[in-house]
Amino acid sequence: MSGLTYGVELTKVIHPDYARVQTLSEAKNENSVLDPSLFKWGQPERSTKELKLIASRNELTGEPWVGDRVEVEFAQSIFETVVIKDKKLILSTSVLLSMAYLSITTNPPPCLRTL
Repeated sequence: MSGLTYGVELTKVIHPDYARVQTLSEAKNENSVLDPSLFKWGQPERSTKELKLIASRNELTGEPWVGDRVEVEFAQSIFETVVIKDKKLILSTSVLLSMAYLSITTNPPPCLRTL
């Protein structure tokens, strides 16, 4: 071995509330429509009650992204995730790493998947 200590973290960039709403029983209903436009990056965290109401809807109700908002929010989500993970790595004093790797996966909005 080289004597180096490696740290690896795998993370998925997803809006925390969007991840939470997908786990609710209301979201499992076949008529449920989880509108991704209701989960724009940078919004305050929603209560479970609010998420249940959103998950029980059966149509799109959010405001659409306009202009370059999709790209701006997508870039913002990646940037903020890297900043948060970097801070955690710096604050982690229990392990001294020679090398640290961060692998990020994304779940881009449907409108970006075709680009």
